Amino acid sequence: MSRFHLNNIKQHQSDAINKDEIEKQIEKWKNKLLNKFICPISHTFDKNSIEEWLKSKNTCPITRIELKSKNLILNHTLRSSINENIEKFIKH
Repeated sequence: MSRFHLNNIKQHQSDAINKDEIEKQIEKWKNKLLNKFICPISHTFDKNSIEEWLKSKNTCPITRIELKSKNLILNHTLRSSINENIEKFIKH
């Protein structure tokens, strides 16, 4: 989904969309994309989504395996990859 949106912006860059609008939209998506957390059994989720799930359940949303902990860890690998790709996109 995110790759589609970034490519979509790039395709329309030469159209009437100005650079400030593009940068604002990229920053908006970037903030959402970078907010990914890993549950105790290593699946990655959007922070708001997994927190909402864990309010009423103590299982992984994907496998339904019971979680021994509800501690979430920021997915640094995914975050770095997203940042790197966005920076490459912006430079082009």
